[in-house]
Amino acid sequence: MCALGHKVSNDPLGGIENHLASGALMAYGDLFEASGDRVFQEAARRIVEPLIDQLADPFGDPAAVAVSHYRVVFGDSSYDEAALRVIEAAPAENDAPWVIMDPEQHKRREPGIGKRADMLYWGEFGEDGSARPLREPSTAASTLAFQISGDVRHARRALRGGARKFAMALRILRGGREHADMGGAICSVAAGHGRNWGAGAVTGCYGSLLLGCREAKGELVPTVRLHDADGNARVPEEILPLVRPAVGTQAAELLLYNGGQEDVQLTWRSGEGDDRKESLAAGEVVLR
Repeated sequence: MCALGHKVSNDPLGGIENHLASGALMAYGDLFEASGDRVFQEAARRIVEPLIDQLADPFGDPAAVAVSHYRVVFGDSSYDEAALRVIEAAPAENDAPWVIMDPEQHKRREPGIGKRADMLYWGEFGEDGSARPLREPSTAASTLAFQISGDVRHARRALRGGARKFAMALRILRGGREHADMGGAICSVAAGHGRNWGAGAVTGCYGSLLLGCREAKGELVPTVRLHDADGNARVPEEILPLVRPAVGTQAAELLLYNGGQEDVQLTWRSGEGDDRKESLAAGEVVLR
């Protein structure tokens, strides 16, 4: 039931890992929103609190997604300062080339969140053919740092990291249709392996950053919906939106950047609110 082949003995976070891998925290959030009973927040808090120190773990995608979900659903920003401090203590971003590593022997090696016996490893490639472990924060952690701080450098790091990993996966890995929760396929990189509850290099950042998506009752629900000038439900190709969800006294924010060479018209709506029309000149940035 709990995939013992993907466990390691005496893991202090083993129990919490089971909860994350089964979507328990999301279920507590759904129950809280349906009932208003704070007992579900207390249950979620007991899962989230030990995860704060794990947010700089390069494999800790589910931990960062869990903290982000907890903040939004329960409106609790009490862990923000500690979470941001842990994430920003990670090594600075650099341009060293990355490499995917798949050990010949599949076994669970490290304790903690987001690990699996057949998972891929990532490294910084040396021109002599060597590699050293990549200490890049997960894209979900960089996304969380943006949601807390509003610093677009974190959002850029998340999107860049997700794009790099996904491009490498597409080039050399199989799709994963034969075993969707495996640890070494394209789907594993994009959306996480079977212990990650859908948190991967792509899903950990793109939906959350661009549309403010979160899970609710088993589906992804966007904070913001965008339509192009023709009324199609999509983000115009020239536009980069970045969403910070409302948490406690922090109001929701939508940043729109026109990276194209011409003016762009679009319509956006937050939640059940009214449609708002925007016209952005080339290179323009607006904050709503």
